[in-house]
Amino acid sequence: MIMIEDPTGLMTGLGYRVRLDDKTADDRPVLALAMERYRALTAMGGLYYPGDNGKAVYEID
Repeated sequence: MIMIEDPTGLMTGLGYRVRLDDKTADDRPVLALAMERYRALTAMGGLYYPGDNGKAVYEID
């Protein structure tokens, strides 16, 4: 799952809308699955944020 914030509006109309109270295929709330994946990726060091490594990773001109 990729979640992004799009202040430019360039991604409008792409992807799927997901509500946090939607259910997954195994009838769990999407929020529960998202938190599980977040914790797993955090433990593996698999998440990168703007500003990691001392520089702005994402810039909008």
